[in-house]
Amino acid sequence: MYTENEVMTTFPLFRNFTLIAAVLTFGWHSNVYSNDILTVLALISIFIFGMPHGALDIILLKRISGYSKRKSIVLGNKAAVRVIVTTSIYLFVVVVSFAVWLAYPTLCLVAFLIIGILHFRHDWGLKSSRLAYLTSTVVVCSPSLIYGTQIEQIFVWLLVPPLHAQYITQLMFGACLAATFGAVGTLLVTKSDVKIISALSLIIIAACLLPPLLFFTLYFCAIHAVYHTKLVQKRNQMTMQELYQTSLFPMAGTLVIFVLAYLFLQQINTQNSWTALIFIGLFAVTIPHIIIEFIASKRLSKFTY
Repeated sequence: MYTENEVMTTFPLFRNFTLIAAVLTFGWHSNVYSNDILTVLALISIFIFGMPHGALDIILLKRISGYSKRKSIVLGNKAAVRVIVTTSIYLFVVVVSFAVWLAYPTLCLVAFLIIGILHFRHDWGLKSSRLAYLTSTVVVCSPSLIYGTQIEQIFVWLLVPPLHAQYITQLMFGACLAATFGAVGTLLVTKSDVKIISALSLIIIAACLLPPLLFFTLYFCAIHAVYHTKLVQKRNQMTMQELYQTSLFPMAGTLVIFVLAYLFLQQINTQNSWTALIFIGLFAVTIPHIIIEFIASKRLSKFTY
């Protein structure tokens, strides 16, 4: 997905990660925040800090469609029509992904966890693909080390049958232990940078101190989204203001979709509509996000946003 000269290190981001984790840990264990407040704050944080990096898919949609402001009016109009068509298909995939989760929640949850491991492996800027997979597995599965019961409850809120939720949580626990030992062994054998060990340790500690929803929100917003956004900025030589202006319209559309999804989830009487909205909604927007990145990597001579 990334060329060697585009790989950036995320280790400086762990400074902010550590600071925010400390504040959240204090607030959580001192009972400053209630579960309802945390859920709403997580949703707001994901939308403000996490969603813009996905909303930047509009840049890829324009490139795949051949859209450019420098083209003639005729060619520009044709490309604009293609942008509208591809965007419509993108939105259709979002709706279909949401519907598929409602029909096959267990299958979609397993797929979502695997996609998370595949997608998060890029966040660390590691040249070793094996180590990248191991670290991303720790990121996705480490909350199961301490908060297995809570994770099972979250999965049930996501419409997964209780027995399936239990099995998946147990698999996450085993995968986390195996990935942790594998990563540490690989780091020791290859004598890798101590920063990698420190970052991996911070991930595990934060996952053990923070409840799953808080930990996921923290990693997604402070590491993954920031890394991805900075990478887009670097590739396109855009300012942060330009990036947010570009993502403004897609984010508005995403907000409308999420509001409609929340109203629908309330109608089908899910036990926790907010939590269901966060994860099922993220699954729905992640599927076209992954697809568009794959198409771009195959069709564009230089994969840039």
